[in-house]
Amino acid sequence: MLIARRCAFICAGILLLLSAANSVLAQTIEPLPPVTSTELELHSIRQRLAQQEAELSQLRSQLGTIDPTRSAASPLANDTTTEPVSFAEYTSIAPSTASAEPAPYEIGSDKKLNANWNHGLEFKSEHGDFRMHVGGALNYDLVSFADDEPLEIAPALGGIGPNPDSTQIRRARVVMDGKFYEVIDFKMEYEFANFLSPASPTAVQPVVSSPAFTDMWLQWTHLPILGNVRVGSQKEPLGMEHLMSFKFTDFMERSYLQDIAFGPYNNGFAPGISALDLSEDGRWTWAAGIFGNNSDPFGYSIGDDWAITGRTTYLLYYDEPSEGRYLWEAGISGSVRKPDEGLVRLRTRGNIRSGPPGVLNPIFADTGNMEAERENILSFETAYQAGPWSIEAEYAGILATDVVQPFTPQAARVDRGDPLFHGGYVQAMYFLTGEHRSYSKPLAALDRVIPNENFFRVQSGAGICQGSGAWQLGLRYSGMDLNDNGINGGILHSGTLGLNWFLNPNAKVQFNYDLTHRSAVGQALAGYINGFGTRIAFDF
Repeated sequence: MLIARRCAFICAGILLLLSAANSVLAQTIEPLPPVTSTELELHSIRQRLAQQEAELSQLRSQLGTIDPTRSAASPLANDTTTEPVSFAEYTSIAPSTASAEPAPYEIGSDKKLNANWNHGLEFKSEHGDFRMHVGGALNYDLVSFADDEPLEIAPALGGIGPNPDSTQIRRARVVMDGKFYEVIDFKMEYEFANFLSPASPTAVQPVVSSPAFTDMWLQWTHLPILGNVRVGSQKEPLGMEHLMSFKFTDFMERSYLQDIAFGPYNNGFAPGISALDLSEDGRWTWAAGIFGNNSDPFGYSIGDDWAITGRTTYLLYYDEPSEGRYLWEAGISGSVRKPDEGLVRLRTRGNIRSGPPGVLNPIFADTGNMEAERENILSFETAYQAGPWSIEAEYAGILATDVVQPFTPQAARVDRGDPLFHGGYVQAMYFLTGEHRSYSKPLAALDRVIPNENFFRVQSGAGICQGSGAWQLGLRYSGMDLNDNGINGGILHSGTLGLNWFLNPNAKVQFNYDLTHRSAVGQALAGYINGFGTRIAFDF
């Protein structure tokens, strides 16, 4: 009973104390203001940010355990499972995916194409498994010549014949290229101006236009071991200058090697099948194939003529941060060929031309037709780039075996054995405005020029505004020797001075002066040929 009274007394005291405290606080502390909706939103945002930061921290921890070498192009490269994976399960994993297990993307399921300008009109799907480029190119030339008179006697007597001034459309091409379902590439290009056939090979008569395709091939990519397999009309993998697109060559015409070794008669395109690939770092490339050794521009080969051709290159140095502003490449290529109809003929046009071979465009050097069992070509190449400076050089030898000349008439036939013909060039280029040539690792060749500033000149409120474009100077020596074992095809030495004005990545103007010395051939004495040329070119 006593304990109960004490507890009651204590409880009453506590209640009195709490009541007094509440009275004091009510008098000394102002009431809290009501919480606004803005403060509630800020508080909610802070909570969400804290939650997302925790999730990101967890994702970073998980991504740290993923092998960085496993790429979207080969998602199974480091997979140790033995379970087969279907083509539909081939997926691309984006680095910024917020889930550790993203939803798979089936190649070819998204066929929507978005238009873009990538130095030409390009249509491309979001995931890159479909792409289409539609474009073309035009070269318009104005040329003039001043030759030593003894050289202009008839070709049958050893001369070059008339060498007229001209204005011409040197090239006019349309092209479509791209890929579909990620693993199949294609290219279709048609030439309207560069293939002409004279109505008569012996008289100056009008020529007949013969439009024909150049590239016309299909290519399977991402293949094990082989890398890529290409089937159709294509350039044989022979020489750097040959494989470089005409759109990006430094002078109006390629060197003599193009005509005598890399692309005689068919502009360097032949029907065939080839395999090509490059190393993971892009430093080493290789390509090899078997082709029809045809002497026509129409992509077919008849009879027992063939060519086995290959090329390999290596980048001795490549400055990655500048994307090839500084580089050094070297390569070697070769071909073993069964001659078309058993005949080999080496001939070349000049470094400035009035047109394709024929009555409109003189042949500067010519072995004439030779019966031969084989034609073997070996070529060496190198390219060096140091900022605005670049140097290129190539050399090729052509060995014909079991040669008999002339092939008719029978009574006059002479055994020429195994004559060796050779030629090459070396050139130096310098950008006055500081640019450098881009470099294509898959092609292993120098590529498109991107001016630091495009050319323009417009009237504005502040006066005339203008940009200079890119300016480049160049000098090339080119030479060849078609004399051996009693065959007198001629020896050429030439120097070409060039000035290139790049208006933008798609258009340029070229100015060339060429001085060529030709040795005595037949009844034609040695002499000089002066050529002046201007080209207006654009491509897209």
